[in-house]
Amino acid sequence: MSKTRSKPSLIPEFVSARVPDSLLEAKEMQYELSRKYLRLLGSFPERCDLNPKVVSRRRLSWFSGYTECHVTYESQPGDVVPAYLLVPNVGTPPFPAIVAQHQCFVDCDVGKDAVVGKAYLRPDQAYGFELVNQGFVVLAPDSINCGERNIRGLREEGQRDKSKCWGAAFPYVQSLGFRSFYAKHIYDAMRAVDYLETLDFVDRHRIGMIGHSLGAGTTFWTTAMDSRIRCGVASCHFLGGLSSNGWGLFYRRKDEQGLYFHELLQLIPPRGFLMVLGANDKPFPEQGDFDTAEDRNAVIRWAFEGAKNICRLYQAPPRRIELRLPNYGHKFSKKQRQYAYRWLARHLS
Repeated sequence: MSKTRSKPSLIPEFVSARVPDSLLEAKEMQYELSRKYLRLLGSFPERCDLNPKVVSRRRLSWFSGYTECHVTYESQPGDVVPAYLLVPNVGTPPFPAIVAQHQCFVDCDVGKDAVVGKAYLRPDQAYGFELVNQGFVVLAPDSINCGERNIRGLREEGQRDKSKCWGAAFPYVQSLGFRSFYAKHIYDAMRAVDYLETLDFVDRHRIGMIGHSLGAGTTFWTTAMDSRIRCGVASCHFLGGLSSNGWGLFYRRKDEQGLYFHELLQLIPPRGFLMVLGANDKPFPEQGDFDTAEDRNAVIRWAFEGAKNICRLYQAPPRRIELRLPNYGHKFSKKQRQYAYRWLARHLS
C-alpha cells in the first residue's frame, strides 16, 4: 500500500503526496493520473492527414553544416502549421530528433525564428540552431497565433501585442474543438511528433522535446502526455499544474479535479525530464504560490525527489529526472543550454 510522504510545510494539507512502494503501485498511480489528465484536457479531435509540404530548402555551412527546410503541415483540417526543419549534413541517419518550442508573450511576431537563430535579440533561445549542429534533426513549429501562424483579425502580421497571445485567442481555440488553450498546445506538439515520425531519416524511438517559457510549459505538459517523447527539457519559472477550468493549478488552490505540478511530473518516469529553473526567476503573478523564490525552489526540489523515486522503482537511473537551479532569472544561459544538449544526447543515445 502506498504511503504519504512528508511535504514542505508550505504545501497545504489538501495536496496529495502519495509515495508508491512498488513498481506495481507506481504503474497504478500513473494510470490513475493519466486518466485524470485526459479528463481535464477533454477529447482531442481525430487526427487528420498532415498534408506536409516543403516551401523552401537551403543548405547552410555553419559549423559542420545543415539543411534548413521551411515546411508546413496541417494540425487540423485547414489549421496549417509553418515550421523550420533542420537536418544535419553530417552523420548517419536515422538521427535523433527534437521538437523545439519557442517562447511567447513578448515575441508573438517572432515565434519559431528565435529557435533557429534568426532573432538577434534572443540568442539564448537559439537552441534549435545549436542542436542541429550537435547532430539532431530539429523541428521548430510556430505556436498558435505566433510567427507566421497569426490569426487574422486578432493578431495581424508583424504585430507584437502580448494581449493578443493568450486569452484573446481562446475563443478561436474553442472553435477548433478544444476545452483549453493548453490542450491545443499539447495537441499541436503531438502533431509535431507525428510529422517527425513520417521522416525516414528520423529515428522514431529517439525523439525529445525542448522549450523555454511558454515552450517550457508546452514541453512539460506534452512529455507528461505523450510517451513517444523519450525525454524533455524545460527552461522556465514554470510551476503550474492543470485545473478543471484549464488554467494552471497552483499549490494554494484546492481543485479535486485538477492535477498539481508534482502529479504531472510523476507521469514522466521512467522517461527523462530536465528542468532548468533560474533560481531568481519570478513566476507569473497569478501563480501566487510562495512569498519567496527560496520557498518555491524548496517545493520544486520536493516534486523532483518524488519523481526520482518512481525512476528507482522502474530500476531506471534517478538522474533521468533532474532539476538545475542556476543563479539567474528568466533566461536560458549558454552554460545551461550546453548541459542540456549533453543531457539530451545521453538520453537519446
